[in-house]
Amino acid sequence: MADSTRVPKKWRVLQVDARRLEALRGIGRGTATDLPEVVLTMLANRGLKEATEVRRFIDPKPSDMHSPALLPGVEQVIDRLLLARDRQEEIVLHGDYDTDGCTGTSILLLALRQLEAKVRFHIPHRTRDGYGLKPSDIVDHAAAGSKVILTIDCGITAVSAAQKAKELGVSLLITDHHQPGPELPPAEALVHPGLPGTTYPFAQLCGAGVAFKVAWALAMRICGGEKVDDTWRSILLQGLALAALGTVADHMPLLDENRAIICCGLKNVHKLSNPGLLALMEVAQMDPLGGLKSEDIAFKLAPRLNAAGRMDCARMVVELFTTKQNGPARSIAQMLDKYNKSRQLVEREVLDAANQLVQEEGLATRPVMVLWGKGWHPGVVGIVASRLVDAWHRPVFIAAVPPFPDSGEADSAETEGWALGSARGAGGFPLPEALAQAKDLLVSHGGHKAAAGFKLLPENLPALRDRLEKAGTDFFGDNSPRPDIRLDAEIAIQGLSEGLVRDLGRLEPYGNTNRKPLFLASGLKIEGEPRIVGKDARHLQVVLRQGPTKVRAIAFRMADRLEELQSGGGALSIAFRPNINEFGGRSEVQVQIEDFQPRSNPDVEFVPAEKYWKDE
Repeated sequence: MADSTRVPKKWRVLQVDARRLEALRGIGRGTATDLPEVVLTMLANRGLKEATEVRRFIDPKPSDMHSPALLPGVEQVIDRLLLARDRQEEIVLHGDYDTDGCTGTSILLLALRQLEAKVRFHIPHRTRDGYGLKPSDIVDHAAAGSKVILTIDCGITAVSAAQKAKELGVSLLITDHHQPGPELPPAEALVHPGLPGTTYPFAQLCGAGVAFKVAWALAMRICGGEKVDDTWRSILLQGLALAALGTVADHMPLLDENRAIICCGLKNVHKLSNPGLLALMEVAQMDPLGGLKSEDIAFKLAPRLNAAGRMDCARMVVELFTTKQNGPARSIAQMLDKYNKSRQLVEREVLDAANQLVQEEGLATRPVMVLWGKGWHPGVVGIVASRLVDAWHRPVFIAAVPPFPDSGEADSAETEGWALGSARGAGGFPLPEALAQAKDLLVSHGGHKAAAGFKLLPENLPALRDRLEKAGTDFFGDNSPRPDIRLDAEIAIQGLSEGLVRDLGRLEPYGNTNRKPLFLASGLKIEGEPRIVGKDARHLQVVLRQGPTKVRAIAFRMADRLEELQSGGGALSIAFRPNINEFGGRSEVQVQIEDFQPRSNPDVEFVPAEKYWKDE
């Protein structure tokens, strides 16, 4: 975004709860007392106050995961799957086309193959089939000979599909994590961590996390207890790694057992006997021996996995993770990399067009952005919505209107003539509830607080905009959403050290509800002349001084703000993240600037930290 149209971000500094911080200081040695004050502040800011909470946050263990037996419906699902195995009835796995759905489908496919069940899988085509489970899917699966349909990452709102399954005498088993509707589907079994009236200890599992719990319960049943044999242990370790991918990719809260799933799932990736995961890391130019972090998933692996469903069909993702052969795994990984590069080009085109609409129609002044474009690729509108949320900090609903590019195979009774949309949330705006209030304008919709999808006739888009903008006005009132930056604490540049940066790394994995720490540094002076760097000349490099201490800093994609950077006569305050730069056998602490104000004393607002971790 050009500097002339940039909306200045409000800097909000979190005020730590003194009682929580004091409680953390008092925790016995071996838990928190060996951590520096700034890390204790980060933990207090995230609502932690007890020794057990700190240990589970800093050092998650497999024992921190809840027993799968606690999940509602899991025993009924296992009973029916074993009966199908014994009768040699065909089981079809019906997953979603995103990373979460594909990893969850892969987990259960590996488990059911180990069970020697008769099983196949189906991943809908994003454009041709759309999201979710529909009555026509039930008819198709039944016609293909499937007696049991097991959903992954979808189905909790599929009331009509469940009724069709009952009519046809097909066993429908639903595993999902999305928000249930007012009426639950009459399926043979429902497995959902947040099912109304149930008491599972943690309702924020992703679809792959739920699938992993089902596979775990199946392994325990086969092995006769909590201790499983080596073969099933290998299956579950692969499943745990795949569940970690799904958890990060689906932007789930990194709390409670989600932290255990990610940390334990990624710990020994290089030891897993999964050729697909290793091949994917190879094409992403990652060293399996170097380990895998949540940021690697979010920025390197998930985009490649999601690209399959966005540009073609995500079926190949399941094939990638379930093949035992290195050759096919490498070929699929390379194809995913190719799709991702194509996706990046298409995304850039749609984003440019969307930004132009934002300017022409004045959408940046409205509490909720609703926009659409004819011929936009429906596979990238969700990413574009995320980019607009990042830029404008307000909920975004964006739709692609047909005819779609390369729509030869997409022209079917399911999609012909429909506008296909995606939504991304901001400011706590409830996406599913807002879409539900406009259901009379929609053919279908679904999702959760952070992301949703919808389908409708193009002529209904103006009415949908009016409805959603009213919902935004009712929700936000006079407090229109505005881009902001939440700063965990103010720290002195002089206090930065490699040890501190490594201690901060103990807060990994980062993501939803546990953003990577962001700090404030004020009273800085620019040393020398800033430089524009990068092969596309988009970045700023600058040396900063605070007292006697100097530090190198990089500001990515801020070259167009060079004049603003220099407008303070050398004075500067920054919102930044520290990191360690290693080169030539040496290392030094550097800072990555996320935003700046050209003044020594920045304009900030202090907010209670409790608001931060409750509103995430």
